[in-house]
Amino acid sequence: RAEDFVKFTAFNILGINATTAPTTAQIDEIILVDPVARFAVNADKTTNFANVLRQPAAPPPAASVPAVSRAAVPTPAPVWSLGKFTLTNARFAFADHSVKPTVQTALDSFSGTVTGLSSANLDRADVDFHGTVDGAGSVAVTGKLNALAATPAPGAVTDILVAVKDVDLSPFSPYVGTYAGYELAQGGLMVDVKTHLAGGKISSNNVVTL
Repeated sequence: RAEDFVKFTAFNILGINATTAPTTAQIDEIILVDPVARFAVNADKTTNFANVLRQPAAPPPAASVPAVSRAAVPTPAPVWSLGKFTLTNARFAFADHSVKPTVQTALDSFSGTVTGLSSANLDRADVDFHGTVDGAGSVAVTGKLNALAATPAPGAVTDILVAVKDVDLSPFSPYVGTYAGYELAQGGLMVDVKTHLAGGKISSNNVVTL
């Protein structure tokens, strides 16, 4: 039975202001409502993601054309800004049909905002997302995000905290039975991940409690 890989109820882009010389883009707000994404491992261990990205047969090689040497002309990087990104009621589902019984879990009701994102300055955007895992455990992604932190730009810093609490591990019991030889009757998971990104370098402090 065919299933949607990705779908959503609404996708809105509000207040666009763009120029080509120089290249700039300013967006007031992007709103994504009820997005659903499903990642599945099939019984033969292939994935629905690989099926979506399946490449067509390569065309025959084209006749070679002598390259023309031209001096590289440096161009300034595009300047862009996003006032706000709003995500409402997202759902990310995972199913593994290669084990029995099938493992199924989902991140539900994932909603939140990124506010004040820009490539033009070192101001950091506010990140605030919250959701639930299988309707019980909680997930929170919060912090400060700078669009230039992945580059060598001096002073550009991103700090993100991912907090996962009270996630029930019993849906993952088939993995334990398959690879460890016994069933997982119950168990809980708590994770705190603090990530710091600056100058293209990333560091993290992780605490996992079972």
